[in-house]
Amino acid sequence: MEIKKTNEQADTGLTCVFYGQSGVGKTTLVGTLPEDEVFVLDIDKGLKVLKGKEINYVPVGSKLDYVQTVEDLLTTDHDYKYVFIDTLTELGNLELVNYAKNQSSGMPTLQNYGQLNMNLRDMMRSIRHLCDKGMTVIFLMHEEIYELRGNDTRSVLMPALREKIIVELQALCDVIGHVEISEKEETKGQRFIRLEPTSNVICKNRINDLKYCKADLSVLFGVEEEDEKEEVK
Repeated sequence: MEIKKTNEQADTGLTCVFYGQSGVGKTTLVGTLPEDEVFVLDIDKGLKVLKGKEINYVPVGSKLDYVQTVEDLLTTDHDYKYVFIDTLTELGNLELVNYAKNQSSGMPTLQNYGQLNMNLRDMMRSIRHLCDKGMTVIFLMHEEIYELRGNDTRSVLMPALREKIIVELQALCDVIGHVEISEKEETKGQRFIRLEPTSNVICKNRINDLKYCKADLSVLFGVEEEDEKEEVK
């Protein structure tokens, strides 16, 4: 038996999810980190908001593209510290479209949905190897309202993905942030990231004590100086 000490663990990258409604500014988060340290897997084709930035990206249209890009990031020399998947939601949708093309009905089958669940699990787990090499992996995702039934029936806002995968995604991530626009008078219109969960919004933050953060990942990840950090609610 090999006994190790928790204070001697190797530094690894983080796994994060930031989700929100369309147009709230999820992709804009990409531009808040140092440009030469960022790489994007572009699935949503929504990078026009970053046209003023010099950020490297690769178009991804299938699971095969995704797997190949992850493999390239693992096996080639580069200085990327932050890898964005924009968006995991759309990658799942593309896979369903590809399945449907092979069906005479033009619709995916129940078997296809089961296969999609397995593929999404594999794609999420594959990023652990990137984290082991010190890269922080950031999934951008759309949002969806799920109806939780049982003794405590309620509507919950979550990342939009196959419902069976959501629980696994929550366990995998260090941070799950909901991107919102403030409605408070003093900060009205400002974008911020909710990091503290509520009974109706899924969030998670185990890297620091922030409950809310302005929509700037350099603040959340500590890229800025400590005295430049601020919370926005």
